[in-house]
Amino acid sequence: MAGRSTEGALVCAKNYGVSNEPGETTTDPVISLRSASVARGGRTIWSDGTFDIPRGQIVAVIGPNGSGKTTMLQVLLGLIPP
Repeated sequence: MAGRSTEGALVCAKNYGVSNEPGETTTDPVISLRSASVARGGRTIWSDGTFDIPRGQIVAVIGPNGSGKTTMLQVLLGLIPP
């Protein structure tokens, strides 16, 4: 299990190496974020968000209230612009 802290939030992940074909596994990312930042009301919520989530990886995003967890998910879903 790997963990990385980013401005008060922690992203934990475990890769299960899901197979596309018999005998084949991949770690190609299904979600990527590169140098993204979000500002609202003149306040930077988070900046320099960069990570990949490979196929088959289970990810948990944990952190204190107001650290930008929901905002990050809204960016990934395209609900708000980065």
